[in-house]
Amino acid sequence: MTKKYRQLTMDERTFTQLGLTEELLPAQIALELSRSTSTMTRELKRNGCVPPVEIRTQGRPFVCGGYKAVTA
Repeated sequence: MTKKYRQLTMDERTFTQLGLTEELLPAQIALELSRSTSTMTRELKRNGCVPPVEIRTQGRPFVCGGYKAVTA
């Protein structure tokens, strides 16, 4: 007998994004959603993870390639 897999719902994806904003670990998010930790990490790896944005007051904006801190 094979396992039935189901995708994350939009509500689960929204909760995941909010959890990431609150800096929760994927394991903590998975526990709240009653999902496997591997499901959450796979989902984040596959669909990308939008990290929380820090407010910057000066300098160049973030670029697609990532942000590298420049030390003076």
